Amino acid sequence: MTPAGHEAGDAVLSEAASFLVRSFRAEDFVCRYGGEEFVVVLPTADLIAAEARAERIRTKLRELIVMYNGRSLGLISASIRCRPVWRQTGRSGPRLYS
Repeated sequence: MTPAGHEAGDAVLSEAASFLVRSFRAEDFVCRYGGEEFVVVLPTADLIAAEARAERIRTKLRELIVMYNGRSLGLISASIRCRPVWRQTGRSGPRLYS
């Protein structure tokens, strides 16, 4: 969490979650996974498109201003990883879902 405490950290998580939900399409899934982690599933995007989207999101998160008790909590940083998810389709082999 932030040096300002758990409540300030919760404010950051809430703002980040709202930002992520606003930043993706209706067919995408944004989920909180663990304490400070989020998972985004882009079922119609290939890996290249997902990586480009991830970089745009990471850049925009740095611009997000989160206020707590009347003051900015400072710069938000994020580590983002893109990974294809394989699912057997019953046809000629696995199909990429990312």
